[in-house]
Amino acid sequence: WRRNKVKILYVAIESEVTNPNILRVAGDISNVVKGNTFGDVARADIVKNVMKRLCDEYD
Repeated sequence: WRRNKVKILYVAIESEVTNPNILRVAGDISNVVKGNTFGDVARADIVKNVMKRLCDEYD
C-alpha cells in the first residue's frame, strides 16, 4: 500500500514538473522534497499542491 502511494505521488509530481531532475522521490513521502539545483521552497510548494490534489481525488 505504502509503495503504491509513493508511486502515485511520483507520477503526479512528474506530470506537474517539466524537468524530471527537479524532484527525486525517495522510499518515503517525507523524503520527497529532496533533489538538486532548485530551492526547497519551490519543490515544497509543488509537493504541497500535488498532495492536496491527491487527497481530494483519492480520499
